[in-house]
Amino acid sequence: MEGQKGSPAGVKPTLLTKLGDAMDFVKRVGLTPTCPWPGSECKIPGMKPLKIFILAAACFSLTFCASAQKKPKVDPEKDPQYQYEKAVIAMKYGLPEQAIDYVNMALSLDPRHYKSLDLLGLIHLQAKDYRQAADALEKCLEIKPDFIDAINRLGTCYYELGEKDKAEREFQKSVAVDGNAFASFNLAKLRLEENKLQDALGYIDKSILKAESQAGAYNLKGVILNQMERYPEAITSFQTALAITPNDVNVNVNLGIALMNAGQYDKSLEVLEKALPNIKDQVLRNKVNEYIKALKEAKEGPPAATWSVFARATRRCRFPGF
Repeated sequence: MEGQKGSPAGVKPTLLTKLGDAMDFVKRVGLTPTCPWPGSECKIPGMKPLKIFILAAACFSLTFCASAQKKPKVDPEKDPQYQYEKAVIAMKYGLPEQAIDYVNMALSLDPRHYKSLDLLGLIHLQAKDYRQAADALEKCLEIKPDFIDAINRLGTCYYELGEKDKAEREFQKSVAVDGNAFASFNLAKLRLEENKLQDALGYIDKSILKAESQAGAYNLKGVILNQMERYPEAITSFQTALAITPNDVNVNVNLGIALMNAGQYDKSLEVLEKALPNIKDQVLRNKVNEYIKALKEAKEGPPAATWSVFARATRRCRFPGF
């Protein structure tokens, strides 16, 4: 096959162009070869022909690599991950409506972007729009069935919707994957509501093993032990929770109740009177005022029947979320 004019046969024009550019570079730096082609004698003062070829080849390689690295620029606005990340930032700044706009843009670019579906579910969950949250999370899990955060969120949605069998199913999935502390906490809560106290205690112990710094878990354990009438253990659990979150109103009230049930009336009165000024919820505030009044009366020796009714009324504690 006959080569291109001015170039050896069989050498592609693009390659020749690059080699030619390389030799132009050689000339610019003050070298004077008589020809650019390998196999021909090149005369550069103080440099052998092979060295000239190596220099030309190196220049060609650098030029070729630079060309190969040039990629067409992608408009980030058309990247679903970019839109998702903007939604995450919006949520960090407390802008859920703007976050939804970004999430919807991400999903318009890629309907299967499971992280965007999960975030959409979270936004609706925080807004207590549980049905819309569940719809988004169900779609997310169709795409990514082992996404633990989405499983736990969906379980929470079902729980809030009163669909407790479905909630338990999701939490059991989560526990099966990694013994998830949040899921174990919620299973303990479900068992407590069913009055299956031993099962509830087993789940909350598993939760504490996975997340020993969670005050909510120790608080729930105290609630369960209080219901089991194991008051000294309940007191210890509430005190452990307060070592993590000293100003938690619910835990302080629960500790006061457990002390009351254990017959430690003076300590109970002290804890409840200290907690009272920080209680914002009017219903709880009224209840604690009743406890304080009854404790003061108990110190003066109320009739046994009256105290028995009061003691039974105080056995149930409050418990916030995980």
